[in-house]
Amino acid sequence: MDKSDVFQQTCVAGREFEGVIASTSVPFICCRLTGEGVPLHLAVLEWRPASAHDASTTGNGWWLLRGENGPGIFLARFTTADANKLADEFGIPTAAAELESPAVRQEYFLSSPAWEGLRSWVERDIRDGLQSDHSAARAAWWYMRAVRQIEVLRSLDAQTG
Repeated sequence: MDKSDVFQQTCVAGREFEGVIASTSVPFICCRLTGEGVPLHLAVLEWRPASAHDASTTGNGWWLLRGENGPGIFLARFTTADANKLADEFGIPTAAAELESPAVRQEYFLSSPAWEGLRSWVERDIRDGLQSDHSAARAAWWYMRAVRQIEVLRSLDAQTG
């Protein structure tokens, strides 16, 4: 993964997580420790018995899942506060909270620090063209939305001078 692919970084419970633009131009959340990732638009945080997803882990714990029933990443020693912090940072719903409609999920993401990071990534792409390997991203909803927000923010800055 190229450093220019990273749009967000945070550390929760001693684990580093990154928001990354995958080679498919889909934003992912990745755990640096394991190298595993989940597409952000499918990501769910849920407390489950460990054996429900991975026979090699024992006990209950928090999982970062690919959808409600998809494969996931076991977040050993995560507390509820840790899960909530990660959820807020990346705009990921927890199964404890209702899994909302796609529009509600999208709004949760758009209110997160990860969205701010992704919008900054788009702004750098517009300005510098650094992310040329991700030309397909320019057709994605999140890229177009970021461009519109950047235009509005620039317009507001120009008006308030």
